[in-house]
Amino acid sequence: MAGSVGDSPDTTQIAASSLWYLGDGDRSFSPAERRLTAGKKTELYVIAGADHVTTFTRSADVLPAVLPFLVSARVPADRHGRRPPGRV
Repeated sequence: MAGSVGDSPDTTQIAASSLWYLGDGDRSFSPAERRLTAGKKTELYVIAGADHVTTFTRSADVLPAVLPFLVSARVPADRHGRRPPGRV
């Protein structure tokens, strides 16, 4: 995300929960971007010993954060299998 802070959407408009994960050696996320998670429905998960590229190859380290997040963010379907518009 380096260089993208100026191009980012207005974070006050983001209503959905999100999970950001990065390696502790990842220099692609600036301190300003890391601060965007504060006060939002955003979880920040840091993978020890990883950088920007290796986080994509470390599924065993990422999945323990991703799977519970997906379960907690899931919106149940109604009895007809429908979900509210804009919700997954």
